[in-house]
Amino acid sequence: MCDKEFSKTTILKHLATELGSSSGVQSAILKIEGAYSKGHWLYVDMPLTDTLQSLDSYMRDIWLECCGHLSEFNFKGSYEEIPMTTKIRSLPAGTPLKHLYDFGSTTECLVTLCGTHYRDKEEIGVRTLARNNPIEYKCCECGEDADTICLECDELYCSDCYEKHAEEVHDGDDDMNLPVCNSPRMGVCGYCG
Repeated sequence: MCDKEFSKTTILKHLATELGSSSGVQSAILKIEGAYSKGHWLYVDMPLTDTLQSLDSYMRDIWLECCGHLSEFNFKGSYEEIPMTTKIRSLPAGTPLKHLYDFGSTTECLVTLCGTHYRDKEEIGVRTLARNNPIEYKCCECGEDADTICLECDELYCSDCYEKHAEEVHDGDDDMNLPVCNSPRMGVCGYCG
């Protein structure tokens, strides 16, 4: 939002000072993170009158969508689905919601209401406030930056090493890979970022 770098914990303090306003549309500040890959995180805001459906659409667009899978929200530790029509204002502050995308090869994210603030009336929908820098993964062969995941071997490779690997191990079959991307869904189903 302001082109500066902060850690996941200090960004919330920074946002509190940057977002200070006393008029406009009351909005929720939400932290979204991978349930098992905490290095992938987002801070967003959205009007309290918006629904979980809006948040689900945003999460699909920025992090999850690959094949039109089903998704749901529930409270962490519970299996009872929260209706997508639920307004953001009814979420309890500090209690993480679990978001599940794809019930075959599921990607789980946690969504936590961190606070509220006012934003301009002209701004609608979910707005990205901050996001993790892409995680740097290294090639398992040469140690250079990885950009490819071998789905069959579950290893990360640079383009050159993957080409050799596919030829030697998979008889030249180049369909066994996905790109490295900045998402907790990286390497799952057909997700390409």
